[in-house]
Amino acid sequence: MEKMKKRWNFTAVYGATDPADYEKFWQEVDDIRLMLTDPWLIGGDWNAVLYPNERNNSGGCTRSRRCFRKFINNHNLIDIPMSGNTYKPPFRFEYYYLSHPDFLENMRVWWNNLTFFGSPSFNLAKKLQALKFFIKKWGRETFGSLQIEVDNLEKLIDVYDSLEEINALNEDDFTSRETTKVQHNKASLNLARKWHARTKGQWLADGERNSKFFHKNASYNQTVYSINSLLINGVISHDKNLINEEAKRFYENVFTESVG
Repeated sequence: MEKMKKRWNFTAVYGATDPADYEKFWQEVDDIRLMLTDPWLIGGDWNAVLYPNERNNSGGCTRSRRCFRKFINNHNLIDIPMSGNTYKPPFRFEYYYLSHPDFLENMRVWWNNLTFFGSPSFNLAKKLQALKFFIKKWGRETFGSLQIEVDNLEKLIDVYDSLEEINALNEDDFTSRETTKVQHNKASLNLARKWHARTKGQWLADGERNSKFFHKNASYNQTVYSINSLLINGVISHDKNLINEEAKRFYENVFTESVG
């Protein structure tokens, strides 16, 4: 006897992270249930737990737990327990990845080359799961050694500056120093973006106790808004002394009144 095929619905969720959005989120999933009549399976990252011991650390929002329990009870849902480890470190996408010129193209290549066989929802879930591996690997290789890269470039610039002080800097060395400065500025900007993203999240979590936020955020602003190159007499210059002199001359002209 042929088995009867029964319809059912699956809803994937990603829970609200901002307390201001909690009520709206739970109302949305309530509304989804009202539109369905077949058996319902719902799951995903709720950003909420039913019990305090389900967290990897103490604390958490009690309001979120109450809303979660109320939602389950109102719709007579069954909480299916997880097997294996009760907690896994979540995948963290760093927004400064988007600043890298190769990231979006890499995403396209990774996505198009991931192939799975099954239903559309199965393929989507598997591709997203595999995509995390490529993003994390690329992030480690591209940004993981940023501090070391910045330190090495600074040492190399210091060597060129020392050669200049003893008049031993030839034309090729000068060109190499300018190229190194450009690389240093780029690496410093990416490092500042990384720390800005990390310290912003830490500040939201720790509040005023996190004084490092101010220091790292100040470093970020200094890097982003600093003048790293300037067009002087038709030539792009990365020399800080020349840039300072040109800035001084410019503002002296602006604020000097002509006599006559």
